[in-house]
Amino acid sequence: MAIISSVPTITALSDDSGTDTSDFITNVASQTISGSLDNLLVDQMLWGSLDGGVSWVDISGMVSGLDIAWTGVELLSGSNTIVLKTTDTGVQPEGVSAADGSSASQEYVLDTEIVTPEITGISEDTGASGVDGVTSDTTLTVSGTAEAGAFVVLFVDGQPAATTTADSEGEWSAALAEQSEGSYSLTAESSDAAGNVSQPSQAFDVEILSLIHISEPTRPLYI
Repeated sequence: MAIISSVPTITALSDDSGTDTSDFITNVASQTISGSLDNLLVDQMLWGSLDGGVSWVDISGMVSGLDIAWTGVELLSGSNTIVLKTTDTGVQPEGVSAADGSSASQEYVLDTEIVTPEITGISEDTGASGVDGVTSDTTLTVSGTAEAGAFVVLFVDGQPAATTTADSEGEWSAALAEQSEGSYSLTAESSDAAGNVSQPSQAFDVEILSLIHISEPTRPLYI
């Protein structure tokens, strides 16, 4: 009787952190990988790989009916590929072509670090130096750097004031609501797709002098 090949499907990570819980981008290394088979595993073996098929482990014992629960997984740091593959019993996956067994693959990213953002300036900085944070502009745009693609929250005196997203080069800018004359401390925090949250940036001090105060000259007193 011919063996009916079972085709695996990879469905989820047990802890897919970040804002999108199904993108396989996470900051958690210890995982259970879930999946399914379209037919019962009869006279076949199920193999799993975390490095795109370079190395394999027999996970046949982690199949219950059509359900796959690959427990005890430690994802590899950075970008890589999960592969599930079925072969006939006793056949090793090494050197087996795609035609010799059914397989499924899923790219994943394990990212446990994030760059602390930096505030690099304001526009317009009308002060004498152009980079001193002293300005007469009350409608400021704040610029800075962060991890590419990171979500950035800008704070004014510790209160969230604007949000933006860093571009592919890690550069960002955010417009503030109109501010009154005075001194302010700006900081930024960021988070990435894996759910990592940065430390606050170094404070960038701003002083808005929207009014020019001219003292009336003292007149001499004649007696």
